[in-house]
Amino acid sequence: MGAHDEGWYLGVGVGANWLQDSEVGGLNSTIDTDLGALGVIRFGYHYGNGWLTEVEVGYRRNNVDQINGVDASDKVNNLDGMINVLYQFETGTMFRPYLGVGLGASSVRLDNITPIAGTRIDDSDVVFAYQGIAGAMIDIDQALGVFLEYRYLGTDEPDFNTDSGISVEAENQNHSALIGLRYKWAKPKPAPEPEPVIERAAEEPPPAPEPEPEPIPRNFIIFFDWDQDVITQEAMGILSEAANYAKQAGVARIVLTGHADRSGSASYNEGLSLRRANNAMAELVNLGIAQDAIAVFAKGEAEPLVPTDDGVREPQNRRVEIVLE
Repeated sequence: MGAHDEGWYLGVGVGANWLQDSEVGGLNSTIDTDLGALGVIRFGYHYGNGWLTEVEVGYRRNNVDQINGVDASDKVNNLDGMINVLYQFETGTMFRPYLGVGLGASSVRLDNITPIAGTRIDDSDVVFAYQGIAGAMIDIDQALGVFLEYRYLGTDEPDFNTDSGISVEAENQNHSALIGLRYKWAKPKPAPEPEPVIERAAEEPPPAPEPEPEPIPRNFIIFFDWDQDVITQEAMGILSEAANYAKQAGVARIVLTGHADRSGSASYNEGLSLRRANNAMAELVNLGIAQDAIAVFAKGEAEPLVPTDDGVREPQNRRVEIVLE
């Protein structure tokens, strides 16, 4: 999935949760838990500029191991509802790291915790929650990706009542490691507007033609490294030459067509060829070509320069063709 493609996405993940030892104020007790489990589901929007916002529901569960060094039971549960803001960094590859923060609420439950200071706690409380996120997205194709994350989630200290009627507070700080899948629906791109029809007034018959100058080149090709959309120094020289000829000839339209070899899936290669063509367009704009005079198309692996079997890395097929019309 392209890093700068707008669209909605849905993600699910599972992982391990470590609940730090929880000090229970009022009972002078410390709850020690085993390594637990975590599951999340998230729904969000990618704005196409690196920023993402999402809503998320997560569930954490850790079994109690000991209280003050004595074997105990049962478990500590967290049910979280969060709003997250993330920023995803573009690397020019299928691997993109991201950072984020989240705010929300957590329902913290001490489920039948016993024995604790001669009593039992079976109670829950809803408190303010906050989290920090560090992760990476790895693209499988244009829509589907795998994410890997570390998270820290903390909450205000929840209040609980024991069976003997004592009100206590307990710490709740969590560290988590997650793996999951994210599916993204790309925002449909608007159809290009038709070129305006320019009517010219009748002119006087032209004078006798002068000898025609040598025709300027009309077709150029730049090539890319495998699975890359970055413009190389050699390709930059060709783009500069094409821009100079376009200005010299007063070219009204430049057509950029991106291509890819057959070493990835067809859907992924279509997105890769589009990114290559868009990056070439950005460089032509920097060289003084008007953006509305440039048309961009993506062919993916459909029209190879050198026919190959599926999965073959062919340098001649990783290209953008430039036509001055």
